[in-house]
Parts: sequence; C-alpha cells; structure tokens
Amino acid sequence: MWATRQLLEVHRLRDRGENAAAFKLATEIAPLLAGQVDEADIWAGFSLAVDISTDPAGARLYRQPLDANRDDWEDLGTTPLNGVRFPEFTTYRIRFELDGYHPVELLQEAVVGAQWRGQPPLSPVVMDPADQFPAEMVRLPGFNHDLVDYDDYRMDRFEVSNRKFAAFIAAGGYAP
Repeated sequence: MWATRQLLEVHRLRDRGENAAAFKLATEIAPLLAGQVDEADIWAGFSLAVDISTDPAGARLYRQPLDANRDDWEDLGTTPLNGVRFPEFTTYRIRFELDGYHPVELLQEAVVGAQWRGQPPLSPVVMDPADQFPAEMVRLPGFNHDLVDYDDYRMDRFEVSNRKFAAFIAAGGYAP
C-alpha cells in the first residue's frame, strides 16, 4: 500500500519536472511493485533504459550525479548490462573499471546517445590495456563529421603546461 501511494508521488514529481527526485523514489519503490504494476507505468516520462556493454566484457560500472562527491559512486554491476536506468535531463558521470585496463570515465550521454546532436550511443565502451599507453592519456572515440570518418585517438587528460612543453622542446620535440 505504501509503495502504491509513493507511485502517485513519483507521477507528481514527474509532472512537475523534478526528474531526479522522481527517479530516486521510483528506484526505491520499483522492487516493491514488481509484478503488481506495469514497469512502464513506474518509469514513463522521466527516465530511459539503456543497454551498456564494454570490450572486453566484465567491467564494473559505477555512476554518480555530476554534482556528487567524487568518492560517492553507485555500483550498477558488471557489463554487459541491460536496461540501466537514467533520469532524463539529469547528468551522471559513469566509470568503468576492469583489472589490467585503464578506467574509463564518461558522461552518461556517451552511452545513452545525444540524438538531438546526431550522436549515437557508444557501444561497446572500449577498455584499453593498462600497458598500452600512459595513464594520463584517454581514448577519444572516433566519429563522422561532414562525411569524413575519424578513427579513435588518444589525448592527454589535462592540458600541457608551459613547463612540460619547454621540456619537450629541450628534449628535441618537433626536431626533424
């Protein structure tokens, strides 16, 4: 009975555009309403479900709201995962971890896709072996722009300081 009353609260929050609050409450009551209410009735209008995979499979997936403490991650399970829910119009940071591989951090938009920008979901999320490139670099997935296909590439996680660039030049950087 309590969960059924809370479903009405989920709908009220959804109708007011409070998707994060609706999502939080729906996450709490969904297991209590399993088999009693159509799952679509719980989640409709404020969330979406996404299938998430990695290459290789077996990575742990974590998420946190963008404004959360950096140490506060919710464990969502091991890839591949089906039907992972995200509230609409709320941004989450997601993290993939697999022993022997570089961790991957993305915004959930990467696995959900940004159809309004023509960006399809990233599937699978590629995990790179830890010995393949330095830890301070990240993989950026390839894309297509103006009928040109761009391959995946890597870039430093942070911009290069003047001191590091001077050391690069002193070490013969850009020399023929």
